[in-house]
Formats: sequence, C-alpha cells, structure tokens
Amino acid sequence: MTNNATKSRRTLKANFDRLGVQAHIVRPVILLTRELNADTECTKDEIYGSAYVATVYISTVLKLPKTQKVYVIGMEGLEEELAGEGVASVGGTVSSSSLPHLTPLMQLALPPIGPR
Repeated sequence: MTNNATKSRRTLKANFDRLGVQAHIVRPVILLTRELNADTECTKDEIYGSAYVATVYISTVLKLPKTQKVYVIGMEGLEEELAGEGVASVGGTVSSSSLPHLTPLMQLALPPIGPR
C-alpha cells in the first residue's frame, strides 16, 4: 500500500516486475466491505495505491453520476485510475496550452501595500 497518488497500480506493478517481486493487481473489495484492523487478513500480492482507493471511494461510496466529472489536482497515476473505473475527470496533467489563458499574478494590477 502506498500513499503516492502519482503512480497507478499498473505503474507500481511494472516497478515490482523490474525488481523481480511477484505482485498482482486486484480490486480491494475488503476496503469496501469492512474496516481494516490488526486482525484483518490481506495477502501480500495485492497492490493498493491511494489513487486507486480514492477512485473506488468516488465511484462506489460517493456513487458519482457518470454525467459529472472530478477535478484532478494530481498526476497521471490518479488520472489512469479514474479512467479505469469510468470516472470522468478534468485538470490533472492536461497541457498548459489547452487551458484558457490565465494572467500571471505579476501582471495583475494589485493595490499598493502599506499604511493607508
């Protein structure tokens, strides 16, 4: 389990494969059905990333309608997991050239700082 949302389960598995560690990608049903505690049995061959857990929460617990999108403040791993669960998203790693023109803060006319 990792809290690194920049990596999808697929990317994490590829890293494990390169290291010679056998690991499998599975849907973490246990997270949806009961609380985890010290007695909870989890097999060592399951990969859980925070990007996937957040995605499962959005799609299964929040039951986000397919007509709505989530705004991603994150990287490709989060976008990949959202897409894999059928959750539409905007933001994320979209290139700056496809964003509407934003005025840099230094070009804004700000009131002077100091005593009034």
